Amino acid sequence: MRIIHRGSTSLMDFSLRCIYNVKVEFNWDDANRGHMARHEVAPSDCEAAWNDPVATLDAGEVNGEKRWKTLGRSGERELIMIWTLRDEAIRIVTAWWVGRRTRK
Repeated sequence: MRIIHRGSTSLMDFSLRCIYNVKVEFNWDDANRGHMARHEVAPSDCEAAWNDPVATLDAGEVNGEKRWKTLGRSGERELIMIWTLRDEAIRIVTAWWVGRRTRK
């Protein structure tokens, strides 16, 4: 996984735990499941893409919460996920499938 690291030790520490196959916890609730469903993405798609990442980039901050953008593969398709860390769990805020517009 390629990570652009900009001063967040929590992301770096978390990334190292992922490399060493420590179990990753996901934070799912009706809000993020519903938002992703509008994009025809299921939690299982995100978990598969998380395990096959291409790149992770700093996506800024929203309401004081640090966000990252990860591109990963789920099956034969590529998925973009916006996520944050909450209580040492991954919370996928939103996700969508990469289409022709996104590839440009």
